[in-house]
Amino acid sequence: SNIDDGVEILDISDPANPSHVGAIDNAVCDAAVGGNGCELDGAVDIYVSGNYAYVVAAFDDGVEILDISDPANPSHVGAIDNAVCDAAVGGNGCALDVPKAIWIQNDYAYVASEGDDGVEVLDIDGFDRQLTFVSDTLSDSDLGLAANHSIAFTAGQALSAGEIINIELDPMTHGFSQSYSSATTTDITATGMTLVDYGGCTAAANEVQVYSLTYNSGREESLALKVCAGDTIASGAKTLSVANGLWTNPSTAGSYIIRVSFGDDVSLDESADTRVAIIDDVNVTADINTAFTFSVTAKNTGSVGSDACDDITSTSESIPFGVLSSGASKVGCQTLAVTTNAKNGFSVTVKQDQRLTSANGADIDTFKDDAETSSPVAWASPSNTLGSEATYGHLGATSDDDYNTNEFNNGNSFAGNLLSNRTVFTHNGPADGSTADKGAANVAYKVEIGSLQEAANDYSATLTYVATPTF
Repeated sequence: SNIDDGVEILDISDPANPSHVGAIDNAVCDAAVGGNGCELDGAVDIYVSGNYAYVVAAFDDGVEILDISDPANPSHVGAIDNAVCDAAVGGNGCALDVPKAIWIQNDYAYVASEGDDGVEVLDIDGFDRQLTFVSDTLSDSDLGLAANHSIAFTAGQALSAGEIINIELDPMTHGFSQSYSSATTTDITATGMTLVDYGGCTAAANEVQVYSLTYNSGREESLALKVCAGDTIASGAKTLSVANGLWTNPSTAGSYIIRVSFGDDVSLDESADTRVAIIDDVNVTADINTAFTFSVTAKNTGSVGSDACDDITSTSESIPFGVLSSGASKVGCQTLAVTTNAKNGFSVTVKQDQRLTSANGADIDTFKDDAETSSPVAWASPSNTLGSEATYGHLGATSDDDYNTNEFNNGNSFAGNLLSNRTVFTHNGPADGSTADKGAANVAYKVEIGSLQEAANDYSATLTYVATPTF
């Protein structure tokens, strides 16, 4: 208003009965800012963009910017007049003397000045921006890979029914590709607004629908959302999460624009860009050398199962049973240790090359009574049956390893099938050479004869251990 030196805001929802909503004049504005900082004296033209009104004041030779986000209480945001402008540029380079008209386009205000017979162009970047804090976080930035997107932005003002939220990937070269012909709320979720499938609008508030992909209005776009009829999307922070690999990254490394726009089916009035970097993955490699050691040491103290290991003095290379007496068993013990980084562990077997045999042809058979018992059982003395040489004496082995669900019963059950490779120690992962059942185990060899066992002073056999890692 040129006469009132101010701005009147009217409610024209009922055009036949416009009504007062709010107002501000130069005096009120100056009082609010505590001085003469406002430019509303002789207000002659106005341009509204988002939450801001740009007013040209002929008598003040300047432009006033008002915050109208609360229409009932418009307030001063900023201002500039001809004198301030001239001082800023260091001369008389401004053209704001008796301004009469204003137009806003993108980040600039174009002011027509009658007194200066010219046009002043003002940079107003930031005052009318209704779309800010735009970002897009990818689940994967590799070339040509289907990735999920988390797109965040802040709407500076509410969006009305029918307005569009448009997400455009790489508007310059269109390097992204789409792997869908339609999108639903199964693929897309949102915060800061209620997302419904196309055609699924209800009476609930704050709804926006996943819009048909046939919407393009001559533009390239990847996703469009439309505010439901009769609804309003409140201002504030929003996120859109696009999952299920709907968009595939470009196959060429580079920095790509992600554009978020607001508007209607005719034009997208407000837009803001962010960028994502598409790059090759970094291939990280490493080698770990294999490691494996196996040792056999004497065990002449303690016990294996219920059998003491001090009957004889074993070494890492011998089990000298010495003179055997009828009905008196003897036990020789050894400790097996494995250190390895084999992922799948290892196994240790033992094999007896022959029965304990003498040069005269006599032998001490395998447990039990030469049955070569494969499923360990409790120790039993040889049956010593005359005429049945296999029952005169036998040798068996046990282990305190938990192999095969502890089939040796913690060293208390014995096997006799030693003439073939007999497993006595295993583990299914790396081993440290000391931890029971994982890196170390004790084995015991037990022999017993009856009174009929043939005499000889040179019974012998060889035990061969084989330790096998599985990497």
